[in-house]
Order: sequence, then structure tokens, then C-alpha cells
Amino acid sequence: MIKNQHLFQKLIVVFAILGLLVNVFSVPIAAFATDTTPATSGIDNMHYQAVDKKGQSVPNATVQIVALSGQRVKYNLTADDQGNFTTAYDVTAKQPATHINPGRYQLTADTSPTGYQLELSAQIIEVAENDLNSGQVTYVDTNPTGKLTLTATDQAKQPLADILMTATNQTTNKSYQLPVTGVDGQTTMALPVGQYQIQVNTAQGYQLKTTMQTMAVTEETPVSQAIQFEQQVGAIQTTLKDQSTQKPIAGAQFEAIALQNDQQTVTGTTDENGQVSWSNLPIGEYQIQPAGQIAGYSATVPASQKVTVTAQKTTENLFLAYEQTSGLHLSSISASGQPIPNVDYRIEATDGSTSQDVKTDANGQATVNDLRIGRYRVTEKSVPAGYQLTSQTQHVTLTDQTTQTVTFKHRVVKTDTRHKCVLQATDYQGKALSGVQFKVELIDSVESVVKNVTTGANGAVTLANLPVGQYRITQVAAPEGYQVAPTARTVTIDNQSVNEFTQRLKRAVGPVTFKVVDQTTRHPLAGARVKIKTVVASGTGQTTFLSGKTDSNGLVTVNRVPVGKLTYQQVTTAENYVVDSQIHGATLGTEGQQFILTNQAVQPVTTGQITVNKTDMQGFSLDQAQFKLTNLTDGTTQVQTTQAGQVRFTGLAAGQYQIQETKAPAGYQLATETKTVTVDPRQRQNHVVNFADQRTTVAPTNPLTIQTTNTDGQSVAGAVFKVTTNQADDQGQDTWVLTADQNGLIVLPNAVTGQYRITEIKAPKGYQLNATVYRLHVTTYGYNQLSISHESTIVPHDLRIVKTDLQEQRLAGATFMVESVQTGQTQKVTTNQHGIATAANLATGQYRVQEVVAPTGYRLDATSHQITINGKMDQQLRIQDTPEAGQLTVINTNQAGDRLTGAQFDLKDQLGQFIGNYKTDAEGQLKVAELTPGTYTVQETQVADGYQLNAKTFKITVTDQTTTKLNVIDQKQATTTETGILVLSNSDAKLKTALVGATFRIETATGQTVKKQVVIDQNGQAVMPKLVAGQYRLIQTTAATAYQIAPTQTFEITANQMTKVTVTNEQRPGSVIVNQVDGNTNQPLAGAKFELQDRLGNVLITNLKSDSRGQVIMSYLTPAVYQLVEVTAPEGYGLIEKPVVFRITGSDVRLK
Repeated sequence: MIKNQHLFQKLIVVFAILGLLVNVFSVPIAAFATDTTPATSGIDNMHYQAVDKKGQSVPNATVQIVALSGQRVKYNLTADDQGNFTTAYDVTAKQPATHINPGRYQLTADTSPTGYQLELSAQIIEVAENDLNSGQVTYVDTNPTGKLTLTATDQAKQPLADILMTATNQTTNKSYQLPVTGVDGQTTMALPVGQYQIQVNTAQGYQLKTTMQTMAVTEETPVSQAIQFEQQVGAIQTTLKDQSTQKPIAGAQFEAIALQNDQQTVTGTTDENGQVSWSNLPIGEYQIQPAGQIAGYSATVPASQKVTVTAQKTTENLFLAYEQTSGLHLSSISASGQPIPNVDYRIEATDGSTSQDVKTDANGQATVNDLRIGRYRVTEKSVPAGYQLTSQTQHVTLTDQTTQTVTFKHRVVKTDTRHKCVLQATDYQGKALSGVQFKVELIDSVESVVKNVTTGANGAVTLANLPVGQYRITQVAAPEGYQVAPTARTVTIDNQSVNEFTQRLKRAVGPVTFKVVDQTTRHPLAGARVKIKTVVASGTGQTTFLSGKTDSNGLVTVNRVPVGKLTYQQVTTAENYVVDSQIHGATLGTEGQQFILTNQAVQPVTTGQITVNKTDMQGFSLDQAQFKLTNLTDGTTQVQTTQAGQVRFTGLAAGQYQIQETKAPAGYQLATETKTVTVDPRQRQNHVVNFADQRTTVAPTNPLTIQTTNTDGQSVAGAVFKVTTNQADDQGQDTWVLTADQNGLIVLPNAVTGQYRITEIKAPKGYQLNATVYRLHVTTYGYNQLSISHESTIVPHDLRIVKTDLQEQRLAGATFMVESVQTGQTQKVTTNQHGIATAANLATGQYRVQEVVAPTGYRLDATSHQITINGKMDQQLRIQDTPEAGQLTVINTNQAGDRLTGAQFDLKDQLGQFIGNYKTDAEGQLKVAELTPGTYTVQETQVADGYQLNAKTFKITVTDQTTTKLNVIDQKQATTTETGILVLSNSDAKLKTALVGATFRIETATGQTVKKQVVIDQNGQAVMPKLVAGQYRLIQTTAATAYQIAPTQTFEITANQMTKVTVTNEQRPGSVIVNQVDGNTNQPLAGAKFELQDRLGNVLITNLKSDSRGQVIMSYLTPAVYQLVEVTAPEGYGLIEKPVVFRITGSDVRLK
């Protein structure tokens, strides 16, 4: 190991010099060189030495010798450090002397060394010429010293180090501070002979047991005394409680670490009251902390505490333990791995201590933190529509602070065999359409369901085993001649409904434009009309369309004509033109088409002509209508029957003619009007007359009636029929889709006469479809009635249970047991988010319904409900639940248990939602009733007058039909006083360096003690944080070692401000402070040991030890030459081999 060299930074002498520094001279005396000079003796031949009574040399003595004869020459002789008189001064000549004249001299004291005087006041010495003149000058010690040794021990006789003691001379009242005791408990010092009173600075934590007597220090015999101290002890009581419940916690280990005495540690375990106690502890500061992990808890508040043990007292402190908690993560997914939001779970401790409900978020996740370590069960309470509730409860054990994950997988609820989804496609006449393509998408679920389907020959497609939920059905393709529906429809598919959906397709339509022109000139003809007959009916069942009249451009357009094959025929034309009666065929597309018709002009005639046109109300030509033409001049008549809707009476002579319909076509009413025409052959005009017939209808008393019944003759509602006639009505309609009303009736009061075809296209619920095609001939006064019977289909029925609270709000999560009274078979069902549970496919009979699981927060309904399934319709049962409720009572008291009135508290639920603010009554309590069971927090917001607000947030649990009590204790409000801060600093008066260990007392201006003892710390400061504003006196009671006490000072404290006061101390006379530092880093070095010796090497003080600041302090040193010898170096350093020699004079310290 390489040892670092160290040095003395400085020797600081703090002795107040009272005299002058003794100058040391070394002046040779010049010798005479001739025989003429008087005989002399050289100074080198003078070998006189100053010694004390013990023969020890006395340094630095000065004597005067006076010749007893002759010129009475005087010399001053000065001794060196060894007591040898080596320097002479001729007083008469006033100059240094190199020789002394032979003769007899009388020796008297000139300057005696401090503490010495000549033994003989007039001593005669003989100086011989050139002879060895030797002798001794004897001094008597005026301040004889003796050796005092003190030993400090405790009551067990163990040595105590670092005890500071002072010896006060009873005669001179001078005090001497002994070095602090070493590890052997001893301190030794040479003191002037006399009686001494010993003052002891008691060690921290000890009190003096020995009665101190006056001690006599003698020169002959060393004096020693043992001083015994008794250790002061106290006790600590530590209490540990649960932070939440305030209950004591047993079995927890704590340790108390002494912050002095080498940090000795004691341990203990809390008892059933949560307490651990230690007695007979040395007074002082201790750090209290858990000795390890507290079972079931993660931390304490505070983590550790510093306490001060005082004599004969028990110091109490409190720790609050926070329960060791963990987290639980719930994941809800479907069988396909899709996250499921809004799933409700209940998490319960198996010991029944706590429970809470959570709901998964949009990602199907829910996390619960701050759960106590232990075992829990997780139960699923409700799931979104479309998923099956997981009935299995999962258990999990939380053991550490790691969050554990529990995953629930859910099956998708799918349609059963009775509730398959059927998509039907028809036109508006109920005709089934094949080849219609649909896209079916599930839209209210995270599940992905997309199906593309096409209707078959029966116009339907069936989808089985579909997940229940909301679907969007979009038509993506239609058969030729039909339109694709522009918008999608949204439907709900479940196991409670008939999942049959019909899409009625509109025909694809387009415009048809006709242009009628003259066959020869191609000039447009106005006033012509055209009839169109389509193969496929329109959305309203229309197949015949009659155009308006052509305009001046010969044009007319018929819009919204069903696309596909059609025929068209001109039915009227312009005057003096012949109608193109040919039936034309064509195919229409959605883009539309234009057709041109040419008409030939009527050739001029010499006789008159009358053309009669016969149409129905839609403008379509009617055949088999008979007309009579009567010549009003001669009474002759002609009768013709229409063909292609026309008759022509030709070769008519001039005159007036009357035209009358004499027979209407079958199914039409006879026109009652007559028309008169005047024929003038000279005008060569073809006279045109138009007749339109209305369809014959049933009499008001004989409407077309269809009655639907079952086999028992009872009316059956809801049957849907397609009714078709062979001749359209006056509006052109020939097909109707009609539904039987609640009385099973379908009535057409204005039905036209003719043949009807009646087909059932949808049977009533619970009945079979009647496949018979019925035909009915309808006449005006005939029996126009048809009765259609249905055979019932035996199907099971459903029981729909509706669960509500007392305010009719629907409740999810209620589970019911539905039991057949006849067979004992049971079925368990749970209400969905709409509060509905459906027991499906129940046979006829009596059933018993019992609630087995109540919704969260509600009491179980104990009633057994009876209901009958009669086989005719589904049944419904409504059941109400009463919410669970508990009561909270808060009692507010002071520490003495007295009730406090007027305190206010906020109550919040476990989600932090504000419930209300409540105030304690005259009895110091408040009550909150009808609280939903769960966890709540209580926070005091306003306190009773004169008390401090309790800042703690209390957590309580409310259970059903119980009263939870909470006691809140408030402390009295402390009197507030305006205070300030005092920062006290202590430093060296000259060097301004910080001083350590001084003590002060602080008094008010009137002398009242405020702080009995204020101790300056290692930084040279002391801080008093809460001094009441005002005037104070600062009295120094002890100074730092080797320093004098400073005079009393005054200072003022200002409220809310910091006051700085600095006290400077002068060094005590005769004191030396040695600073020992590292030669490279200048850092102080502790632990070195020194001896103080006189100049001859005699040990004066042992066991001088450098303290933590690297200082060695010596006090009350008398003026003399000393040497400081290092006997033990700091660890890792080498010894200083050469002693450090210094001299203390009356006013200074000099290094030699």
C-alpha cells in the first residue's frame, strides 16, 4: 500500500499575549588581539547552566552579573533553549560582549523564565582568566505542577470516550479543559499544584452518577479518579394499523435503529393490538421501520419514522399499512376471437369481503386495480344481444402485484330450426320471383357475417343457423324487367320472431313515344291516341296503357311503361284520317323507344259517312257493342256491331241522323246518351262519333266478400290473398293483394263484374297455407261471396318474461327457471338488455316461473308465478324486482368522544359520481338511506366550529338491508400564531471559519426562556423555524472548544420572514488548534494521535486525537517551548517523523 504523506496546514495560536516575545540572540563576543588588553575569559569558557531543583534545564533565563571590584562592570547573560548561558551583553558599554573580565561577580536575576525565580537572590561566581568557568544557576519553580488522570465509565464499568471535562483551580479560579477521553475512557493533564473542582460535560444519553469532590493536585504524586455515568433510557411503542379499515395488524416485524451508538438495532413483532414496544432504550434519535415485507401489504406510510427517545418516557408512533394489491384483467371474446364490448361481470372475494361490477370497453377489455391479494371468483352477469351468457364462474388467485388476465369466450346465439331466416321476393301482384340476389350483413355485432344469396324458383331463399342480431339486407340484382331496390333495409333476426322478410320488386319501366304522321305528306297529325298492352303488369297490376292525344308535332309519350314485350294499336286519329288499326309488337327497354304511325287521309266522297268509335274508360277499343243509326228525315234505321272498336255508316244522303248504343259489350254498362250528326255530302266529311262505356259493378248490397275461417268455423285473421279478374276496372286494375281483417273478412264494395281467380299466398299464423285456386263469377246482384277454410298447424308457443323495477325500467341479467307443472321439465332463461327473457317452444299446459338470480343491485323475487300456455298464442308475464338498499350512518366526534354538530360530508360512489352532501344533526350524526349496495367514499368538507378538517378520504362498503357505521374523529383547531425563522451562525472572529458545538439560550426581551439550549451543528448553524414574532435576547452558554464566550446579543423576529444572526468568538489565550489535512486534496484527516512534549521530550499531554474535522485542540498552555509528536497516523497515511516545535510566549505562537 502506498501511504500518502500528510502535513500540518497551520498552527493557530489563540493565546492572548500579555507580555513581549522573548527574543533569542546568538551574538559572539569579540576577543582582544594584544597583550596590552586586560586579562579576560572568553565567553566560550563560560559554562554556566540554568537548572531547576530537579536538575532539569531552565531555558531562556537572563541573569545579570556585577563585578565586586574595579570598575563595577555589569554583564547580562542569556541562556539558550538548553539553559546554557551562551550570550553576553556589556551593560556598561552598551554592546554585546565577547569576553568577561576575570574577577568575582555577584549574580542577580534580570529576567526569570515564566514560572521560575532564582533560588538565591545574590549568588557569587568567580571568573578566571582563560579558565573553564562552570556552574549552575538554580531556579525555583514558582508554578509547580502535578499530573491529573480522570477515567469515565458507565454503570457496567465500560469506558466512555469523548467525554469533555474541565478542572477549575479553587485558589486562582482558573479553568483548564482536559482533552476528551479516549477509547479507554481516560484523559490526563499536567496542572498547577492546588485544589481543583472538576466539571463534567455529560455524554449524550448519560447522566453523572459520581458526586464530584474537590481534588488536590500535588507535585509529588499523580492524582487519578474514576467518574461513573448512568445511561438514560426511555421506551418506544409503535402501532401498525390497516390504512383502510383502521384495524390493528398483528405479526409484523419492526426494527428500531439507533442513529447514534454505531446504529445498534433492536427488532420486535406487533401483537394482537398491532403494537410492538421496546424499553430501556438509550435516549436519542431512532429510526423506526418495518423489518421486512408485511404479509398482505405492499407498503407503510410513512416508510420509516425518526423518533426521539427521552428519559423515562414512552415515545409513541403510528404506521398505516396499505394492503398489498394486484390487478385483474378481463377479456371478453367470441368463439371467433372478436372482442365483445359491454359485457358485465361481478368480481367477488371468496371470503365475502368485497365485490364490484365492471363492464368491458369497446375493445372487450376491463381492468380492475387495487384488489387485495387473495382468491376471487368472476361471474358473468350479462352480455350484448347475440351472445350466449357464460354460466361458468372462473376463479383466480391474486398473489403479487402482477395483473392477471381472465378470458371469457362466448358462443354466438344463432337461430334455431323454428326461426330460420327466409327471404322472399315477389312483384307487387304477389308473384314469386326467382333469381333475385341479396347481400345479408350482420351490423350490430363485432362478428363478421356476410352472405350473398339468390332466390330459387319459389321466389325464396332460406338462411339457417344465423347469429341473432340486426342485419342489413341489400338487393344487389333483379330478374330481367325488374328494378333493384335503391335502399337497403334493416331487420332484426332472433329466436322470438318469425324471421320472414319479403322484398316486393317494382317493374323496370321506360318511356314510349308515338309519332303520328300523314302517310303521304309526313305532316304530323294532332289528336291521335294509342293503346299499349304489356306482357308484364306494372307495380300496380296495370297491363294496358292509353296515351294522351298527340300534340301539334304529332307526338305523345307514355311514361313508366313496364319494360319487355308489348303491343300497341292506334285507337283514334285526326279528323278525316283513317286509324291505323293494326296491332304492332315491340320490346321496350328502360332507355325507352319511339314508334311512328302513318294515317291515310279519307278520300273525298259524294255521299256522307259516320264513323263510331267505342272504348272503355281507359280508351281501349271495345268490340261487340251494337249501335243503331236513325235517319230523322225518313225514319229509316241501320244497325251495326263494332269491330276493332269501330263501325262505319257509309253512303248516307244529306240529312240529320241519330246514333244510339243499343247493346253494350259483356261486362260494360250501356251508354244512355244519343248523339245527332248532320250529313252534308258537299262537305265530303267523315263524321266521327265517340262512345266510352263504364264497367258494370256489384250492387252496394252485393259486394265481393271473402270469409276466412278455421275448421271449427271460427274467423281467422291475417290470411293474404291474390285476387285477379279477367277484365280490368275503369282504372285499369285487374289484380289485388288483400289481407283478411280481424274478423277474417275481405270486402271489395265496388268490385267490377266478371270472372275472378282467388289464391291464398300467406296463411294466418298457426295455420296451414290453403293451396286451392278459387274461381268466382261476380255479377251485379249475384251471391258474390266465397268462404275459405284453414286447417290449423299445431305449433308450440313462447313465454315472454318481462323484468322491470318498480318504475317499470327494464332489467337485464335476471335468470328464471320455467318448469312444466305436468312433466317437471325445466328451462332456464335470462333477460337480455331489453329486460326480456323468452322460454321458447312450450307445449300447452301449466307452467311455474321462479326467479333464481336477481339482476345486480336487486332483491330476489321469492314469488312462484303460475301461467297457462293455451296453444293459441304466445304468452307474456311481467315480474317486478325491488332494488337492494342499505343505510349509512356517519358519527362525528372529537378525540374525547363528544358528538360534533354541523359537520358536512360528501358521499360518492365507487366511480366517483357525487351522491350528495350531508350534515350532522344535533346528535352529531347523519343518516343516508336507500343506498345501492357497493363501495362508497366519504369526505369531510366542512368541520364543526373550532376543529380541524379531517383530510382523510374514508372508504366504506354498503350491503343490502344493513346499516354501515363510520366514526370520523376531528381534532381541535390549533391556535395560529404569526411566526418567523431564526438562522443562527457561529464563526471565528478573525478567520470567519464556522465553529461547531457552541450552545445558546434564547430569551424574550423580558427574560422568559424560549429555547433552553440551541446547539450549533457541523455546518456552524442552528435553525429555529417557528419563533413567535418579537424581540429576543441571545445568550451564549458554552463556546466551541478553545474559544471564549461571546457577549449577549439582541435580535428581532418578523412574521413570515427569515432573520439571520451571526455570533463570532475570539480564541481562548494559551490555546492551539492544529488542522491536519491531506497534502494533495487538502481534505481534513481524522483519527491521528499525538503527544505534547516539552522541549526536552517529557510527555505533557497524551492521547491528543484529531477529530472529524481533522483538528487537535490544546488549551491553557503556559508560555514555553513545546513539541507535538505524532504517534499514530490516520489509516492509509505515514507518520510525520519530525516533531513540530513551537513556542508560546505572552502574546504569540512561533513555529521553530
